[in-house]
Amino acid sequence: MRHAKTKHVARHSVLLACLILASAGAQAAQLPKITVTGVVDSGITLLDGYTGPIAYDPSAWFDKAFTLELTPGTANVVGQSIEIDGIPGEFENVWSPANVTYRLTIDGVDVFSGVDNQFSRVETLNDVTVPPGLTDVPPGIFNNHTYDGYYVSASGIDLGCFANCGGGTTAIFEYGVLDFDHFWDLADGYDAIDGANFPSLINIDFTQGFGFAGFVVGHSSQANGGEYRALVSFGIDSVTVSAVPEPETYAMVLAGLGLVGSVVWRRKQGVAGA
Repeated sequence: MRHAKTKHVARHSVLLACLILASAGAQAAQLPKITVTGVVDSGITLLDGYTGPIAYDPSAWFDKAFTLELTPGTANVVGQSIEIDGIPGEFENVWSPANVTYRLTIDGVDVFSGVDNQFSRVETLNDVTVPPGLTDVPPGIFNNHTYDGYYVSASGIDLGCFANCGGGTTAIFEYGVLDFDHFWDLADGYDAIDGANFPSLINIDFTQGFGFAGFVVGHSSQANGGEYRALVSFGIDSVTVSAVPEPETYAMVLAGLGLVGSVVWRRKQGVAGA
């Protein structure tokens, strides 16, 4: 009789565990993790007319395989529609901070990882037409063509002090930015972004169009804020998107397993008493 009761308890406990796990999965949203792989380009490009040095040395990355993972968490972030500089009447949709979880590995070794809940951004373009005569455009973008676009970045990666490190308002600090940018030319027949809502990245085909990824080194100070100084470009071989549970999912699962354990223990105590 005792064994029969124990089996009965086990069956009910398994059922309870399944219900709790299913409930956790149903309640928690899935975050889109973008994984970009390829090979790091050889060389550093100075940006915005800067001709000085940078302290952080990424040369050990050159010509090595990289994996970049970026997971935005924009569930509670309100997007804004902002007019694009140089293109009157065209707008980009911006979510910031986008609470981006990031990870960069070079040759299988972790270089940077963390969460940027201060400076991270997600931007989308929906049917934006590049006007004739506009010259400040990324490679591969053509005038009079209409594009969709997706951009995600994680910034504020601490690279240490660059100059005047004794403290005070003149100190200049170096920081890193990991970013990924992708465009789709609507002339190719693929429409990736629909409207101003945050896109369902799981359903977007990143084998269409073309993209850019890289690591930017910037300098920040109280006087000038943040300024981009140098870029290390990443040559992209593949872009994939997978769904990962929000952190709350794990908390619910652990709580559920704890509850199951408590129920099993109490019922076993009752069976033992019988």
